[in-house]
Amino acid sequence: MGLAELGLISITAGAGLTVAGALLGGELATRWGLFRALWVLGACQALSNLGYMAAAMSPSRWLVYSASMCESFCSGLGVAAFLAFLMRVCEAKQAATRFALLTALSMVARNVIGAPSGFLVEAYGYASYFGLTFVLALPAFALLPQIQRRIGAVPTQS
Repeated sequence: MGLAELGLISITAGAGLTVAGALLGGELATRWGLFRALWVLGACQALSNLGYMAAAMSPSRWLVYSASMCESFCSGLGVAAFLAFLMRVCEAKQAATRFALLTALSMVARNVIGAPSGFLVEAYGYASYFGLTFVLALPAFALLPQIQRRIGAVPTQS
């Protein structure tokens, strides 16, 4: 697997798949309602990390490519629902400022959590690391019912 080949799959195809996932995720969030979309699309995003775990446990070119493409698509799905959620919690009067701050805050959290990833991979291996990333996504699902009650969201039609 050369760098050009890896770049073509993870960057070029990945960007297209992320956009496709975001478009589909936005449509599904509209049809399903925000919180159902957060549950389902967030689960897809979390589960996609297990593809990397499988690729680390049984490395093959096509498994790595499949994991990368799945993760890109699912990332678009999850981000669409998450951004819709951020827009929902912003009051119209200060929406632009609050949306910018919440988006920046989510990026800071991602970067802070991502900073020790190299050390974790070195200490435990890729398979364990990607299993851990899946497990670390689970607490967010425990918070969803509380957030839904707090912002007064009513589930919409299926």
